[in-house]
Parts: sequence; structure tokens; C-alpha cells
Amino acid sequence: MSLSSVPSADVCKWQAILKRSEDRSLTYGVYTLSPYNDLNVSMKGVKTSDAVTTNSSGNTFRIIRNADGTFRIMPAGESYARVSNAIGVNSNNALIQEYSNISSMKWTFEPVVNRFFSEYTPEKFNNASGYDEIQKRLNCYAYALGVMEHYYLIDSSQQDPGDFASTENLSLAKSLSVWNNSRELMNNIVYNMNLDALRLGYTITEYIPSGNTVEQFGSDSRLIAVVARSMSSFHFYMQHNDGTWSHKPGTLTATNLRLDYDDYTDISSKYLTNKNIIDCANDDIYDGGELKFFIITKDAVSDYPHKALSYFDNTETQLFFTDMAGDNIFTSSSLSIGEQEACIDTYNDVDFYVFKPTSTRNYSIKTTSFRIDSDSVVGNTNVDDLDCEIYDKNGNLVYNDKRSGQINNVFNLTGGQNYFIKIYNYSKKPCNYTLTLS
Repeated sequence: MSLSSVPSADVCKWQAILKRSEDRSLTYGVYTLSPYNDLNVSMKGVKTSDAVTTNSSGNTFRIIRNADGTFRIMPAGESYARVSNAIGVNSNNALIQEYSNISSMKWTFEPVVNRFFSEYTPEKFNNASGYDEIQKRLNCYAYALGVMEHYYLIDSSQQDPGDFASTENLSLAKSLSVWNNSRELMNNIVYNMNLDALRLGYTITEYIPSGNTVEQFGSDSRLIAVVARSMSSFHFYMQHNDGTWSHKPGTLTATNLRLDYDDYTDISSKYLTNKNIIDCANDDIYDGGELKFFIITKDAVSDYPHKALSYFDNTETQLFFTDMAGDNIFTSSSLSIGEQEACIDTYNDVDFYVFKPTSTRNYSIKTTSFRIDSDSVVGNTNVDDLDCEIYDKNGNLVYNDKRSGQINNVFNLTGGQNYFIKIYNYSKKPCNYTLTLS
């Protein structure tokens, strides 16, 4: 969001993060305001007699929509507060208090693209049916790193570190069948992860926590964890922007709760957070194993790079990217006039694009979907039910195209204004599609 006349400056870019309490479910309506480039810091809500500073104590705010579409930002635990240069405004005259319809209490939110924004979205992975089940095909590594085989494969194989290495590096991948030596297994996992990273164009750097609480990442990188023990067993976790963690054990459902490894069907009520991930990850069957954290520069919201194994030849190792669209308004991908190849990757997956028309006129949006049946190598065209919603710069729905079949509509858009286009599959099935804007 932008809070000054210079919205391009980093000091003006903040994330409103819905606050979670440790080991509790969501507390709706309470947010922390954290700088775009430092999620470990939060704006502090204080009384007017106190200095306004940023600190890391996790102060919380309530963000309330006003009748005119603007917002007021109120400290969750204080009656009122001031906003100072700490968040990019030039005076102390901007009050945050009970609404009295004055301009200093009206704030607007503008999306700042941050492709490293990560949120817990289990509905994208936990709605499986048929041979093309996302839940069965994505394991902990695929879930945390964002890598997968293409959806049309009837093979429900699990991805391992090193599977996405280039053809020339595949022979260099080290064995993950290591027994009675968790350190060697961890070293092999890290080596193979770097082979994948080299192929996919991101970096992996080990992060060593200074205490029992891990830092919060998310502005220009993100954090994952892997724990390894003897008997060839390892498990991955991923960090989210609200200070929580989640994971996907094998073919089981994605969850943000600690798993009882003694009984894989027993998920405890303990939420994974920055404060307890070290203890929870290195526990039960992984007690005494190797636990490491890694900073990766692969974003969290773009399309999963697909390992394009052929139906006829499972030795093919070509990778392809069919979709670089974000999952929400704040991570929208730029859209231009012309055709855009895209893919619905998972159940309940959505693709957000941002389009800024140069002139006010009618614009046509059309889709043509393509899906390869799980029991056939023959592709079918227009077999899916794609829908479209268009939002204005403030996130208000202004148009929608919900019909059986493909998107095919004309919308009048105002030149110079940002519009956010949401594409999704009503039937909640993975598919490829071509998006045409003219």
C-alpha cells in the first residue's frame, strides 16, 4: 500500500498481514503493518503523547472499510494513534482514531507486486479426485519448492531433490537412499536442491537461526526448511508471510499444523509458527536428525515449472513454464494486448493479471482452454468452464463473465487505470488455456 506522494519509494510500501496468534486459529480483522522490504519490523500504534516509531513487537491494527470505499486504520489495542514519517507521510497530522469523516482518516490501498508473498492456501492442493490428483502427485518437496510434473500425467510419482536438474546434470545427482547417516543424507539433499536451482534460475543459501525463533522472510526471498534422518527419510516445510509455516507430508493433505510422525493420520492442534518450527520440525521420528533452513530466491506465487515427462517416453527431461500469473491482486502479472499462454495448476488455483489500458474503449477478453484427459493422450479443446472477474485499482469488482464454457466478453475500460483480471476454472480442474486480449 502507498502512504505518501512518492508511492514508488520503498518507505511507502507496506504489507498488511492478517495476524495469527501462536498455536491458535486466525484472529480475523487484526493486522500487522510491515514494511515491504523488512517483514520483521512492524509499525507501532501509540497514543499521541508517545513517539511514533517502528519496532518488532508485532503491534496490531484494525483495518476498516469506510462507506466511501476508503479505509481507516486503527490500533487494535489503543484508542488512537498518529502516523509519522516512519511510514512515509510528511507530518504528524494524520490521525488514526475513531472515524469522524475527515481526510486524515481516509486511506487507500494500492497493490505492490511482491512475488515472494506466500500465504497458506490448502484448498489448492487438498481437493483430489481421479488420476490427475494434485494431492497425490505433490509431496513435501514439490509443495515447498513449487515444482511439479505436468497435470496430464497419470503417473502419481513423487518429486525428489535433483529431479529437475538439467539433462547434463542428472547424472551428477547424489543418492537419497542413505541409511544410518542423517548428515550424509542432508548433504546429498542440499547438493541435489542446488542442481534443481541451477536449472530453474534461483539461488539457495543456508540460513542459521540465532535462537529458537526463525526470522521472517518474504520481500525479496523466502524461507524453507528441511529435516533429514537416517533410513532415507526427509521432510520439507515452507514459511508464510504471516509468520506461520505449512507442509505436505507425502500424498497427505497440506496442513499448517504439526504432524504426529508416530501416527501420520494424527494431526495435532499445534499451529506451526516462527517460534516453534525448530522444535516441531525436529521432533518425533526426526528427533536427533539434521534440520536446516534455506533462503531461496524462487518466488512463491508463479506457475510451477513442469517436468514435461512424455506419456510415451518417461526419459524426457524438458521443462516448460506455461503460466507466470500471480495468485492474488497483490502478485498480479502484467498483461498486454495479444495472446497469453497460461495454466491452471492446482485445484482452486486462480490467475491474476494487471492491465493498464492506454485509452478508454471497449476491450475483448477471450479464452480457449486445453486439457489432456488423464486416461488418454488425446487433448480436448474448450472442455473446461473458465470464468473471469475484473477489479478496479481499489479491489472493487467492476465486471464479471460467468457462463458455461469459455470467457468471451467485451468490457469498457478507462485509459490510464489499473485493472486486475482474475481467471479461474469453475470446475476446479487443472488445464492449459490461451488468454486473448484485444
